[in-house]
Amino acid sequence: MSETGTAARKAAVPKGAGGHGGAKTPPIPEGKALFFCIGAQKAGTSWLANYFAGHPECRFSVDKEMHYFDVTRGGLTGMIRRQADVLRHRVNRLHHNPQRDYGGKLNKIEDSVALLQMYRPRLHGDTQYMKLMLKRAGDARILCDFTPEYGHLDADGMRELAGFADHRPYFLFVMRDPVERLWSQIRMEMDHRGLAREKWPKAARELAESMLADGPLAKGRYNDYRHTLETLDASVAADRRRVLFMEELFDQETLDGLCDFLGVGRHEADFSPVHEGRPLDLPRDLRKRMRKSLDDTYRYVARRFPDRRPKSWAWDG
Repeated sequence: MSETGTAARKAAVPKGAGGHGGAKTPPIPEGKALFFCIGAQKAGTSWLANYFAGHPECRFSVDKEMHYFDVTRGGLTGMIRRQADVLRHRVNRLHHNPQRDYGGKLNKIEDSVALLQMYRPRLHGDTQYMKLMLKRAGDARILCDFTPEYGHLDADGMRELAGFADHRPYFLFVMRDPVERLWSQIRMEMDHRGLAREKWPKAARELAESMLADGPLAKGRYNDYRHTLETLDASVAADRRRVLFMEELFDQETLDGLCDFLGVGRHEADFSPVHEGRPLDLPRDLRKRMRKSLDDTYRYVARRFPDRRPKSWAWDG
């Protein structure tokens, strides 16, 4: 890693967080490369992760979303709490039914411990991150980390990511119609809250209203495509980054192009229907207000990709 990247990392890592600690990150073995899919959230990245998980030349580590580079720049306490909750849940599953898949449950517990070790204060987190990324790599050439939050890193963070371990990773950013993406995010939140279905419409509207009240949605964390695209432009070489629309993702030709980009063999996809979450109609009045609040995002994408913008996007509200 460059001296500039290292200095930026030391300045940005919260006291007590993981990180270099002055140690040089082990290089990525020859013949292997990191592949970061940096979002957008609710834009088909989980489906894409399943596709690459089935590719013989690609591997994920102990989690699809490693959340290393975002957490070591802030949010350490929250992530440790989250992983501790996951660990507690996995231990309880083992305890309550040890006769069923004991080994598999134990492996999941070990995975949680490994992630907590990566975040352990004053330890060399970069080294642990690389260790985990290589843990199950075998002969695979592409090591995958699909963490959408990386798309919100600032310029220093993205440059560090682009030069991690003196390496040149691959990057992918997938965009989705902003209104549809946001409504999918809201539906996901309803599911996470465990609300009864009859309470979803009222709770979803309240959440949408609170988001609208906070200012233009186009400046929101998950809606600011401009930030991610321009940060990629400034930090990652053109031959190492790709941008796709979710609407073109579920196509074998698109996937073949991604495999070519990564330098791996083409792999046939399974396009069978998958569960996309519980449906909930978006009220017409909310749709119009969300579309207006996201107008800057629509306009920016239209200017940047005049020949690629999907017809299905709500360009005119």
